[in-house]
Amino acid sequence: MQEIQLPLATLLFQVPEGSSLAKETTTTTTTTTEGGGEGGSTKTETPGFLGGNPLFMLVLMGAFFWFVLIGPERKRRKKQEALLSGLKKGDEVVTSAGLYGKVVQVQDQIVTLQVAEGVRMRFSLQAVQGLAPSSESDAKA
Repeated sequence: MQEIQLPLATLLFQVPEGSSLAKETTTTTTTTTEGGGEGGSTKTETPGFLGGNPLFMLVLMGAFFWFVLIGPERKRRKKQEALLSGLKKGDEVVTSAGLYGKVVQVQDQIVTLQVAEGVRMRFSLQAVQGLAPSSESDAKA
């Protein structure tokens, strides 16, 4: 076996020879000669990105999707469920349609809102988007 020096960037990222990255650092790799002697072919083993393991790349992509897409969505959903389970009479809420109202009654999956004097409307509990901004915070702004 022969030892040759290859740039580390070439081993990790398969950078074309002659680029500035290829000249920075070097590491040792081994070559094997097949055919035992003259006329044999020489193979140089250069692994791809981080060893060329496709399973590692799959795990890396899964982690990316988890932290960027799935995790924040789960956190938002838990916050929404906590809001809906904590609704009580007198809370001022906003529906997904943009209606503001005061909670009059909460039954299983139905919430009754008073949107004006003498006007009550029934909505699905899931239609409640969040608590309405309080009038005190509006007065400060």
